[in-house]
Amino acid sequence: MNDVVPKKLGSFKNISNPYPNVDAHSGALLYSLGIKEYKFYTALFAMSRTIGSLSNIIWCRAFGLPIERPESSDMIYYRQLFDPVGAAREDDRINAIKAKEIALGRKK
Repeated sequence: MNDVVPKKLGSFKNISNPYPNVDAHSGALLYSLGIKEYKFYTALFAMSRTIGSLSNIIWCRAFGLPIERPESSDMIYYRQLFDPVGAAREDDRINAIKAKEIALGRKK
């Protein structure tokens, strides 16, 4: 997808940067949900970001933590947080897959 989409977008004369940011993805999602009022896309995107930031502030205040920018966390982080033994097994599985891909020359 990373090879095909930028080439296709680059073929249009009015697109200067064929590598879309998150706005393009949220726009495609809103369009598929039936929201065709393009003028509202930026406002809806801003509202969703605001709700995420506010929820972070509320949780920080609830636990007495300093307000900070939230980090991205994957499922491995949450498994380690709530189930250290199960997370270790999952880490071993993921590391085995990565090692196999490296051995096959798919990843460096």
